[in-house]
Amino acid sequence: MEPLSRLMADYQYNLNMSNIITSDESNGIRLVALSEGVVDQIIPWVQSAESVGSFFNISFRSRSHFLAVLKSVDVWSKEQGYCAVYVNDELVGIVWWFSHGIENSLELGVNIFNPTARGRGIGTGSVNLLVNLLFTHLPVRRLQYNVAKGNLYSRKLALKLGFTYEGIHREGIFVRGSWLDLELYSILRRDFHERNRMGITGNS
Repeated sequence: MEPLSRLMADYQYNLNMSNIITSDESNGIRLVALSEGVVDQIIPWVQSAESVGSFFNISFRSRSHFLAVLKSVDVWSKEQGYCAVYVNDELVGIVWWFSHGIENSLELGVNIFNPTARGRGIGTGSVNLLVNLLFTHLPVRRLQYNVAKGNLYSRKLALKLGFTYEGIHREGIFVRGSWLDLELYSILRRDFHERNRMGITGNS
């Protein structure tokens, strides 16, 4: 596999190349560049209430949205991006990031679509890989992770990975007929370096 620094020259990456971007051999989790074939596997999941879980709307992303990202000239950038999450050879979900109006800050997200893959630390391991990837290869100073009130798993994920609780966005997300508060968590670049110095990986 080519060095990551070469693949991400100028902070861009062609997601049509179905390459492993980063992985953790200790748990078998891999973040893999999207392809049209992967998108076609994801779409039935995002149209299933069981697969997206209680804190996402059905079809929260459409096939046309994913394909538009694939065709973008600047798909690996500070603006937005997606990676498929694999455990060994099984596709189980996606992670994503996007610019959200705060300078040099990105918002992250994860959805483990396969219900049998939940509760095994895969979401935490996937976000940990993404945090390392973005801080290492993009010139960002802050990553943000929003948690719908009541989503105890996502709250645990944020705290386990060294994110700091910042406050509440009241009624910040509309899900299945109700407005839910959002808990806001963030990690700064300096927090990331301190976290790594202390050996916090989210795998223990």
